[in-house]
Amino acid sequence: MTMIKEILSPAELERLKIAAGDRKDAFLAKRDTAWLTLNYVCTLRISESLDLKPTDYSPEDRVILVRRGKGNKARKVAIGEKGRAVLDQWLKDRAEAGLSDDAPIFCTKNGTRLERTTLNKQLNKWKRKARILKRVHPHQLRYSGASQMLRKGANISHIQGQLGHSTPLITMHYLLDVDPQQRAQDQEKWEP
Repeated sequence: MTMIKEILSPAELERLKIAAGDRKDAFLAKRDTAWLTLNYVCTLRISESLDLKPTDYSPEDRVILVRRGKGNKARKVAIGEKGRAVLDQWLKDRAEAGLSDDAPIFCTKNGTRLERTTLNKQLNKWKRKARILKRVHPHQLRYSGASQMLRKGANISHIQGQLGHSTPLITMHYLLDVDPQQRAQDQEKWEP
């Protein structure tokens, strides 16, 4: 039986970010909020975001270089104003915490790479705190962001590039699977 993918609404994402930011440790609160935002707005895979180094970000070009995407493929991911503001602030905060540019962007306080399992556990805590009833997982941030891009009018080729898919057919299948609401709206416009 195929499981239907559920997406997070922008309101649910905001509640998750509030929950992630509600920590006694300011460093962790800022890091986790920045991680959630960047994964959503840039549609990154969890491994891609955890591998990022500060040198992979080019604010002048408005891109993030994903060095090892799926299949070990590199790609440039566009980062808009919202993502840049969050990432710029986080990079400033982590520099003030004494972390070097050799450490991953999203790292522990001592500069080591975050583990996927740690973020999965945290995401479940934030989900409960945010009172989100559906299942929430890191990859869901990726396809929720892609679905939101589609809703806002992005074309398939742009979304394909962001996601790092090899063909538009993969992207179309991916989005059709995750955004039945968009399909229903489109059907109303195009129905014969």
